[in-house]
Formats: sequence, structure tokens, C-alpha cells
Amino acid sequence: MKNILSVSLLLVSGLLYFSCITKEYDLKKTENAKLVFDPMIGAPLLYTSNMTVDQTLMRYLGKEKVGVFDDGLVFLRYKNVSMNVNASSAVTIPSPVPFLPSQTIAFSDAGWGYSGGKSSITKTVAYTFPFVNGEDIDSIVFNSILHNITNLASNFPVSGSGNTLTITFPSLLKGTTPYSYVVNITSGSFSTTKSNPVVDYTLRLTSNQFNIQYTLSLNGSLPTSGTLTISHEFGSLSTSYLDYKTIYGNVGQRTIFTSTQSLPVNLFDDAQGMVFEDPQVQMSVKNGFGFPIGISISNLTATSSTGTTIPVSITGNGGADSTLVLGYPATINDTGVVTSRIFSKDNSNIRTALNSQPRQMTYTIRAKTNPAGAPAPSKPFMKSDSKAEINMDILFPLWGSCTKYGVNDVFGFDYGELFGNATGIEFKIWINNGLPAGGKLTMIF
Repeated sequence: MKNILSVSLLLVSGLLYFSCITKEYDLKKTENAKLVFDPMIGAPLLYTSNMTVDQTLMRYLGKEKVGVFDDGLVFLRYKNVSMNVNASSAVTIPSPVPFLPSQTIAFSDAGWGYSGGKSSITKTVAYTFPFVNGEDIDSIVFNSILHNITNLASNFPVSGSGNTLTITFPSLLKGTTPYSYVVNITSGSFSTTKSNPVVDYTLRLTSNQFNIQYTLSLNGSLPTSGTLTISHEFGSLSTSYLDYKTIYGNVGQRTIFTSTQSLPVNLFDDAQGMVFEDPQVQMSVKNGFGFPIGISISNLTATSSTGTTIPVSITGNGGADSTLVLGYPATINDTGVVTSRIFSKDNSNIRTALNSQPRQMTYTIRAKTNPAGAPAPSKPFMKSDSKAEINMDILFPLWGSCTKYGVNDVFGFDYGELFGNATGIEFKIWINNGLPAGGKLTMIF
């Protein structure tokens, strides 16, 4: 015959107030539980090892929601889903990047020369990279892009081989070798389009500008007629953005992330009169961008069980604590730098808001590059996989008071054949309770 004994413990009255580990309250509970049948026969049916408050709460709430400070004070954590600011979406270079205006080389242009049976002319044109947020970029390391000649037309009266247009980017380098592309012009009525992959090249810029050289070389003496026009661009291999590996330089001031988040809080669902002495909101950000980022938190509110919205005012440093200026890695080989801030009763009215027993916390987070007053790095950079990882936690250190807060557990055991010839049974339970809380025991057969 099998029966199950169920034991429920309800912790009440002051669990929070004394929940730090102290000499008086060592936070150990049940030592053992024994079943004794009579003076002649006794057998232990259940034994539970010592459990501290954090271990007890972990059992009911989960390990991720319970922690212990260095001084032994237990806290509950409500952790929001991490938010990531990724470079690939925060700072993009839209494709294509046309080289405007289109260029024309005419027989009447100044600069033609003749030597060794060839007539030639070279034009150098400066182009500005189309940034729009105050960027001052030193260089862009591309993974793979395309050099697209979208239209090339020539009516210079030539034929055969040896007539060429050479397009050279002096500051688009692989190692120390500049990128160059040659188009053979084979007739007096010539037109073409071309697309050439450019892989692992670095484009160096000066004041966001770079040069392109156009060298037209024709057989024979100086031409007396003819015009060549060319339109070309940088384009993407497969997406709407250029595929860069690293950008060096100042990316300017821009908002790269905005998100409004709501975090449900169910801690108060089964509690009465729960008050915390120092509840906190903790923000921690790991910055992988090679320049400072300002993370601001605004519209922070707590919504109570009655639907009342309580704004949280961040008053520390005259309100400046609401913006967290992130540290940053010094080189591309360094790992991200973590910067944290805690909003507590010392720099906000968070205590009033969280003691309203809220059912939800809401806030807006914004990330901005190079906030005003932030120290500028000597060589700022951004990799395509750079990111800022934002985490928000609500912490409830168990320092306060509570009229009622229940946790329970069920212990089952099987006493099998022990009832065979028994005429009676007596249950005895020993519990060594070191908690500052009462409890209730229920046995169900």
C-alpha cells in the first residue's frame, strides 16, 4: 500500500527584514524529519539538508532571479532581455556610392601629350564620400565590394588594340598596391559596362575625399576629334549596403539605437505589505565600439497594481546620471569595455516607485555616438561586428518588511509495507528553523 505525505511551508512575517546572513540568523532551515512508529520501531522517512535563504528562494524562483551581495545580503533580480546595438545596422554605407559628376575626356582638353607613337592625357578628380552625420573618416577597410562601370562611351576615331582607359584609385590599396582597372577601346563607336570585384582593399580618405585618376592612351598622333564619357560607382555584391570590415575615424554624432521596453514584475503578486529599503535599477553596458557612446534612459515609470503610473526622476549629478557615457576599447584587438550605473534611493526616487508594488516597469533607452563632453580616442574605429550590449536589471535587496509572502514545497514519501501489522502510527517532525519567519505544515494522505 502506498500513500503520499505532502508537506507545505508558508513563510510569513518579516522574511525580508532579517534576510541577510548574520550571526543571529544563519539562514539554515530543516535539519531532518523522522517517522517513529513506537518505542520499538522507528524509521526516518524524509531528510532535507540545510538550506540558506538564497538556496530556498532559488528553489522556487529559479537561480537566475536570486543573488547574494558580498556582504551576504540576498537580493531578487528581474532581468530584462539584453539589447544589442550592432554596427552593421547602426552605421551603414548605402550602396551604391556613385562617383559624381560623371567624367568626360575630350580631344580639346588641356593636358594631352604625345610620346613614342602614343597620345595620352591624365585627369585627376577628387570625390567626396557621401557621409551626412558630421563624420571625418580616415579609412574604410572593405571586405568585398564591386567597382561598377555603369556606362562608358567613346567616339574617338580608333581601331585595333592598344587604345585604353586606365582608371586608378591611388588611395584604394591592397597592402601598398593601388587598385587599377583597364578598359580596352576597340572602335570609334565604343560602349561598355563592367563590374569588377574589389576584395580586401582599404580606402584612405583625406577630409572624407579620395582621388581617381583617368588616363586615356590612344595610338597615333594627337586626336583632332572625339569624346569619352564614363559613369561608375562602388556597389555591393549582394545587399543594399557596402560590406566593410572596419572604419577608422570619427563617425560623428548620431543616434544609433532607440527602444522602449516594458518589464513585468510579478514579485508582489502573492505578497502583502511588502516594502524595500533600497530597491535598485542597474544598467550595465559592454561597448565594443572604439569610441564613446552615450546611453540615456528616459521615461522610466512604474505602473502600480491600480494602474497608477509613477515617474522615476533621476536626480544624481543634477540629472546627468540619466546618461551613461561608455568607455571603449583602445584597439581593434581589445575586448569590449563594461560600464555600469545603479539607480537607487541615493540618486533617484526609485524607492518610492518600486514600493508602490508595481506590476510593470517601462523605460526608453537611446544610444548616441560621441556624446558632447566625452573624451575623444586617438584613433577611433568601428568594426562591422562591433556592438554595445545593454542589460537592465531591477534588484530587490531583501532589506525591508513584509506582512505576508508565501513559498511552499511538497515532499512525498512511500511507507510501503510498513502498515502490514501496524495498529497505529505516530508522525514526528523535527525542523530546525533559523529563518525569521513562521510556517504552516499540512499533511495530506
